[in-house]
Amino acid sequence: MQQVMAESMGWSNLMVSYNMISADTKSTVRNMKGYSLETALPILAGLMTLPEYQSNCIRFELLVGLAVLHCRKEPALLIGRGGRTLT
Repeated sequence: MQQVMAESMGWSNLMVSYNMISADTKSTVRNMKGYSLETALPILAGLMTLPEYQSNCIRFELLVGLAVLHCRKEPALLIGRGGRTLT
């Protein structure tokens, strides 16, 4: 029973590396590769500001770390927007 509790609490006290989290969340990592940081980070930051999600803050912080590691799409430059980098 203690081993099960220790495994389930591993992410909550950050006793795992981002490599281990990436291995456990392969579909999320695969989806992140289709986004640029310029797109993903504002969305994730916005989620962290919603009061109903405050109890999930550690999960969002881990998700931001995964985004920094795995978001690989280059942002598109839209000339119609004054050269602002958007995707």
